[in-house]
Amino acid sequence: MENQSSTNGSRFDPLTAANSQNDAQLNPYFIHHSLGPTAAIVTQPLTGAINYTSWSRAMLMAISGRNKAGFITGKIQKPSDGVLLDAWICNNDILASWILNSVSKEIAASIIYIGSIKEIWDELRQRFKQSNGPSIYQLRKEFVTLRQGNLTIETYYTKLKTIWQNLNEYRFTNDCTCGGLKPFIDHLESEYIMAFLMGLNDSYAAVRAQILLMQPLPSINTVFSLLIQEEQQRSAGILTPPIDPVALNIASSMAISTDRNRKKERPTCSYCGIKGHIADKCYKKHGYPPGYKPRNSNSITTAPDTSKTNNVANTNSAAANRSPDFFSSLNSEQYSQLMTLLNNHLQAATTAPITTATAITHTSGIFALTSHNNQSHDEWIIDSGASRHICHDKSLFKNWSHTNNMFVMLPNGHRISVDLIGDIQINGSLTLKDVLFVSQFAYNLISVSCLLITKNISLDFQSTCCIIQDLSRPMMIGKASCQNGLYVLNKEANTNCIAAGVKINAISVDTWHQRLGHLSPKCLSSLSSTLCLSNHSIHHSSCHVCPLAKQKRLSFHSNNNVASSPFDLVHADIWGPFKIPSYGGYKYFLTLVDDCLRFTWVYMLRQKSDVLHIVPKFFQLIETQFSKVIKSFRSDNAPELKLTEFFAQKGTVHQFSCVEQPQQNSVVERKHQHLLNVARALFFSQEFQSVFGQIAS
Repeated sequence: MENQSSTNGSRFDPLTAANSQNDAQLNPYFIHHSLGPTAAIVTQPLTGAINYTSWSRAMLMAISGRNKAGFITGKIQKPSDGVLLDAWICNNDILASWILNSVSKEIAASIIYIGSIKEIWDELRQRFKQSNGPSIYQLRKEFVTLRQGNLTIETYYTKLKTIWQNLNEYRFTNDCTCGGLKPFIDHLESEYIMAFLMGLNDSYAAVRAQILLMQPLPSINTVFSLLIQEEQQRSAGILTPPIDPVALNIASSMAISTDRNRKKERPTCSYCGIKGHIADKCYKKHGYPPGYKPRNSNSITTAPDTSKTNNVANTNSAAANRSPDFFSSLNSEQYSQLMTLLNNHLQAATTAPITTATAITHTSGIFALTSHNNQSHDEWIIDSGASRHICHDKSLFKNWSHTNNMFVMLPNGHRISVDLIGDIQINGSLTLKDVLFVSQFAYNLISVSCLLITKNISLDFQSTCCIIQDLSRPMMIGKASCQNGLYVLNKEANTNCIAAGVKINAISVDTWHQRLGHLSPKCLSSLSSTLCLSNHSIHHSSCHVCPLAKQKRLSFHSNNNVASSPFDLVHADIWGPFKIPSYGGYKYFLTLVDDCLRFTWVYMLRQKSDVLHIVPKFFQLIETQFSKVIKSFRSDNAPELKLTEFFAQKGTVHQFSCVEQPQQNSVVERKHQHLLNVARALFFSQEFQSVFGQIAS
């Protein structure tokens, strides 16, 4: 008796295959002596729906590798009798034992009495594969939130790949050979790559950016290989990973604290014998650097000079004050340079007046101002080098108080005493606090640092001007123009504008209208002073978006064409009911309008059904008085106007407007509105009572 088809679909004789030693492995009934009932063919047992997908995949691979997948898939059916029946029962029991050994005790107790291995397999699949939704949600959540952290690239990639493979088990698969699924597969691959790259640490940001710029994106294995190489190069010290600023700050702080606690031996100079430096860096041997200040003196200040001669002279002068052996170390050339510098400095100090020289030394730009005779000394100059506000005019002080032992140190080393200190109001919005009164100064100085510290303002320096802005309210409180390299405060500057907007006048009304969400002209007028807009420009601006955005329904384009002859088309409509019936008991009226002449007939109705008598009488009137036949009759879908038999008898075409589209019957609708407006006007002007509504309407 022949067996059913094997796992590969070929038909064979099991007994004949079993007799051949070479073909024994191909026989699904063949059982190796090492594969007993107690063998555990998978490492992870089945515990429930959580790991059923991975367990079933591993179990199917293990059974298929032993050429016995046909027993659980149903390809090898149970024979009816004969030798094959015994072999089938033996294989069925062994496979059942393998599954029982690969599941938990609770699950094994529930399937031990099931007969065939196929029924056991189907039972487990139906039991644990029903909750795919929560499993897919959990896997996708882990896939999206997984980050590298302290893991290596290999460990992080392994975890991500495990989750991805579990997700693939839940996806719909189809054996397609036409290539239609390739775009979908490429999309899944790109999603896989993006998740892998986005989960990397920030130290791999440069490599990640380079990979994302590749077109097309490489495969996931190529990306993994590139990152592994990057990690190995960093481990070997070939590449230096980016340093975290926080970690760098902590490391530097720890290094500083460690260096402070460590006692360092100080070297001794072999030239001068002083500790703290060596002979290669000895100032006495090689000369003092420009601007050098001795540690034991606070009053010596060397004037900055770019020339080499002055630098040498200044440093030697400072050294002469601190060392009695200074002159013995000078050569003849250095000594002559020092004497020349001292003579020039002494002559300049005795001949130059303090009023001009001291003021000029505050800023080099003031030299340019002295050459212009039209420059007023009452101007305020914004100076970034001054540490305090300084004024030379006592009359500008709003309030003041006397002070003692306060001096102003000039860059040339001179000190000038300060007599008063007080407040000065520049304009209505800018007030200077703690201004020093120095009568020897020729100009008034505004200290940038003092202004920023004492007031909540900001300064915007530009090539042509400097804007002083109040940060508490966005207003410009001062403006300085650039004159000959100096920023001179303009007292007449308009301070009633928004600070951002020295350029605000260039902004049109339409731009502000759109920025503020299409604000109405009335609201824009209330903001005209703030936005520097004129009311004339506000009321004469037009916006085509506002009518479209604020209308309650779309506009209807009428396609009505006026008839060429009278009574070719007649429009009809019924209006009512009135809230209060007329004196004659009428609650409705019928309006008939000729499309060509716009001549109108109005008939009063007590009930809507009266139209059944009015319309035939109207047709008879037209035929008798005008010898005309009404060709078309247009109305809405009112049931009382559907005179089908009458219109068929007269040969008149009855035209209906669409449902809820009164615009299509606009001729008579507008006539209704006109009649009602005229009636109300007459009613209100004559003060008729409501019972005469028939006459008024």
